[in-house]
Amino acid sequence: MFGSAVGGFGWGLLQGGANIVNGIQDLGIGLFNLGIFGGYNLGSWIVNQFGGDNPYVGLPSPDWSRGLFTQESGTAGGWDDTHGWSKFLGGSGAAAMASVLGAGSGARNLLASARLVKPATKHSVAIYEKTGSEAAALADFNSLNLSNVKIIVTKSGTTRVGTLPDGTIINIHTSTTPGKTQGLPTLEIRGPEVIKIRYPEK
Repeated sequence: MFGSAVGGFGWGLLQGGANIVNGIQDLGIGLFNLGIFGGYNLGSWIVNQFGGDNPYVGLPSPDWSRGLFTQESGTAGGWDDTHGWSKFLGGSGAAAMASVLGAGSGARNLLASARLVKPATKHSVAIYEKTGSEAAALADFNSLNLSNVKIIVTKSGTTRVGTLPDGTIINIHTSTTPGKTQGLPTLEIRGPEVIKIRYPEK
C-alpha cells in the first residue's frame, strides 16, 4: 500500500510538471500572438465595438498535458477542473505578471499605487482599484506615453485606446458591469492576461 501511495505521488508530480510546462507554452504562444497579431486584433476589437463581427486570430495552444501521467478530476472547463487550475497556477498564472513586467515601468507604477480587490482566476480577470475619478484615470492613461491612440465613441460611451512599445493594448472606458462598479472609469491592460483598474471616487 505504501509503495502504491508513493508511486501515485510520483505520477502526480510528473503530471503537475507537465501541466506547468503546458501552461508556460500557453504563455509563450499568447505572447507570440500578441506581438504578431496584436495590431490586427486591435482593429477587430475597434470594428466590433460598432457592431461588427471580425474574428480574432492567433496560433492555438494545444492542451497536450491533460491526463498525460495520471487521471485528473473534474469537468474540462468547469470550476472543478483540477487540470485547468494546475495549468493556470503553474504556467498561465505567470502571464498576469508578464503583462505587468512587459508593459513597462509606467504600468507597473500604476499597479503599485493601486489596491488589488479581486485576484485573477481561471474565469475572470484581476481587478484593482485606485481612489480617483475620470480625470485621474485619464491622467494615468496619458502618463503611459502610448502610440496609435484612438478615441472610439459607441452607445456605451467613449473609449480611448493606445499601444505600448511591446504591443500591449491599453484602453480607458466606463465600466458596464452591472452592480456597484457600473459607471466607474476603468483602465484596462490587455497583455497575455487582462488587468483592470477601477477608479471609484472614494
